[in-house]
Amino acid sequence: MSTVVNPHEEPARAQPVQTFVAAGELLDTTAIDDIADRVRGTPAAAITVDLSAVTYLSMEAAARLVVLARLCAEEGRSLRVVPSGQARRKLVTMGLDAALPLAP
Repeated sequence: MSTVVNPHEEPARAQPVQTFVAAGELLDTTAIDDIADRVRGTPAAAITVDLSAVTYLSMEAAARLVVLARLCAEEGRSLRVVPSGQARRKLVTMGLDAALPLAP
């Protein structure tokens, strides 16, 4: 079996975008920590965290998104967060919209 590799593409970043989804009430850091663990193992160059179905975002979970953003930056990955209306309000209220790349 042989593998063809594009010489202009980094093999470690073969998958361009990986999307991780969280939904419902994020009452603690568990869901975001789980996403961070999975981000560490993905070959993707860009990460999307889809929070569009989140009905409640705790302060702890919101703060962990900033940690995730730092992890992505350290690993050379781009990050985009797609928040629900509820999640966006919490992130803006906490001033985290300045630290997180929120999708419109």
